[in-house]
Formats: sequence, structure tokens, C-alpha cells
Amino acid sequence: MKATKTNVNLGIVLLLAPLLASEPDWDEVSESSPEIAWSTEDRLRHWQASVERLLERIDLHQGAMIAKAISGASAGGLDGDSLKENSLGEDRSLDVNRENNGSYDILAAMRLASDRDRIARQYAEGYRDLFEVVVPTIQDRVTRTGDVLSGIVNAHITLIAGEGDSLIARKGGEAGSRKAAGWARDCLAAINGSDGVQVAKHIQTLDRRLRSDGNRLNPGTSADLIAAALFVLLRVV
Repeated sequence: MKATKTNVNLGIVLLLAPLLASEPDWDEVSESSPEIAWSTEDRLRHWQASVERLLERIDLHQGAMIAKAISGASAGGLDGDSLKENSLGEDRSLDVNRENNGSYDILAAMRLASDRDRIARQYAEGYRDLFEVVVPTIQDRVTRTGDVLSGIVNAHITLIAGEGDSLIARKGGEAGSRKAAGWARDCLAAINGSDGVQVAKHIQTLDRRLRSDGNRLNPGTSADLIAAALFVLLRVV
């Protein structure tokens, strides 16, 4: 916040911290099972299981520190404003802005927010969404396009098309998220079979639409998920 005056990196940090802390020592894994030829898919499954175990071990003190970071970044989804949207139900004790005296059940909060916040969903569901949906989407789109950068862009559009973006939903409601998802689906349909020049034009059109209402249609959550998935792929491929 001090450096950028915004919480632009919060989602990425929330996603990457458990991944960094849980990444297996791949040399040790290979040495312990020399008879197994570890494929990329095997490594992904192993890492997902590892991060899920780590999340289950988060204690109340660690949870309080995470809550403090979220509160300090003025993030939506787990704060007082979100309570008005029922993302945490009626349990105001889980508002990250409340004094927690060094004890906070971050997983309980993430579970209550998971239906409205896709980053919270990763904590609540052991990163299955990241490993089983986001990572394979990037792999598939890079293979389809034959280009890493084009594949990443296509994967991001695909994520938005699939279920909108929870940051957009928090800022502009579900209607805004559905609008963005519709635009993304239109873009995917338009670029299918198009040449490079036309593909670029269709993507630019989508980009302009997403920038058309200030910052309210910024698909920031799906962008954070793309960043986390790229980190995973860089480590296992």
C-alpha cells in the first residue's frame, strides 16, 4: 500500500504465500521414489495435496496476521462492507477490520466468503480450483495457440467467460460480472478461426470494454489466479 497506494498485489500475495510455503522439494521427492517417473500432472497433484495440508495447519495467530494484512490493504470480500452483501453471513466476528486480539479463524472466513470471492475459494477448497481448472486452462490455451503470451491472454479471457470475476462482482454486483463474462464469451467466439490481426482487434475491443467504467470492471481476481498458476507452471514444467 505504501509503495503503490493500492492493494494491487494483495490477491497475488494471498495466493502465492501458501504455494511458496508448501512447494515440495522436487529433488527429494524424486530421490524418495526413484521408480516413479514424475509427470507434470503427478507433480501438480502432489503440490495441491501439499498446499491443502498446509492450509489445514494454519493456526489462529497466523490467521490474525493474514487478517491484519487484508485489513491493511483495505480489501473487499472479508471486510465490513462485504457483510452488507452477506459474503460472511451474519458472523461479524469474522470481519477482518475488527480487533481480533491475535486470534482469527482465517479458514472459517474464507469458507464463508468462498462463494463470492475466488481467492477465498482457494483457501476454502485446498487450491483445487487453481490446480484443476486454472493451471490446465493455461496449458491448453498455450498448446492451442502455439504461443505462450497468446495462450496466457486466451486463458485469462476463458476464465472470465466461464464465471465472470469476483472482484467485478464485489465492485459492480453480479450484473457487472455477468456482463464481463458475456463480453469475454463474445471475444472467444470472434477470435475462433480469425487471423492474427483480427484476433488482436477483438481482444482490444474486450480490453476497451473492461476499461469502460473506471475500475469497476477490472477482472483482477482472475488476473491474480493467472499469476499464481503461472508460478506453479514455471516450477513444475
